[in-house]
Amino acid sequence: MHVIVILADWRKRSLWCELHCCLVVTIVADHRYYPLFREHSRSPCYLDEHYAPMLVTNLFPALNANRSVTWADWSCNGSHPATYNRGDVLVRLLQRMRSRSKCAYNDNAITSTCFLFARKFEAAALASLLRWLPSSCTTPHSTSTEHYR
Repeated sequence: MHVIVILADWRKRSLWCELHCCLVVTIVADHRYYPLFREHSRSPCYLDEHYAPMLVTNLFPALNANRSVTWADWSCNGSHPATYNRGDVLVRLLQRMRSRSKCAYNDNAITSTCFLFARKFEAAALASLLRWLPSSCTTPHSTSTEHYR
């Protein structure tokens, strides 16, 4: 497989993605890369995280937004992002998530809203996260963590 896919072309993405219907057809019809991935993919290589992102990036780079709407801390150099518990939910963590001032949207529009979601939080961190929820984001219902369980 390494003859066709060099390390510089390797990609890993979140399971959350959006594809144009023409890309979906191309991915489903692919007979060059998919058989190699099917044959050689073993943990920690997963088809859903590696195959489609690699194929789109290499065959259709102009159609790849090459960004995520989900913030994650991959600095641990593992196969999963860092996991946060209730004691980790501090102002400095939230500031780090928001620290990027400008993000490109489809390579032309600039926005200060870089991420809509964040991961990876343990269930026990919910109360700490809700403590930082702006009052403008609250629902008419209670902000108690009870109804989130």
